[in-house]
Amino acid sequence: MSFKSAFDRWVEAKLLPFVFKISEQPMLFSELLLANKTYQDGMSLEAMSGFRLLLGRTYLVYILLWHLFIAIPIGIFHKALMDIDCHMLILVAVLFTGIFFATFSIFSEWLHEKMALQLIKRAWKNHFPHFKYDQHAAEVATIYTQALEEEVHHKDMRLYIINRIVAQK
Repeated sequence: MSFKSAFDRWVEAKLLPFVFKISEQPMLFSELLLANKTYQDGMSLEAMSGFRLLLGRTYLVYILLWHLFIAIPIGIFHKALMDIDCHMLILVAVLFTGIFFATFSIFSEWLHEKMALQLIKRAWKNHFPHFKYDQHAAEVATIYTQALEEEVHHKDMRLYIINRIVAQK
């Protein structure tokens, strides 16, 4: 078992449920198509419905991770930091405060992406049980874009997409 797979499992099983409030309602087919297309296009998924970030818990986790990350260099350079001029320490504190808040937005975006992908895969199993997500997600996003261009009615969208997937095999 590699560190990456163990870390990913921990993130999916423990971290995401702790920092997000997840809706009990299953994702609608139209929401799945839009979320999948947005994800495949590399766009931001923060406005996706079905989950909400709990900021207090997210800051708590982030602060704990930040302290784990910063404690090692502080321990190593403690003697040198004691001898630095106080004006330099003020500048370093301002720099680290800026880095702290800038990396929080990156951390938050990463959490949103992980949660959105987890919900998309869960909805995929519900709406496309016979097609694997990894093999057909990009294809469905392309077909959905074509369907929107052709103005396919939302009631006919499921049949249109499934017919296109099967025809391309």
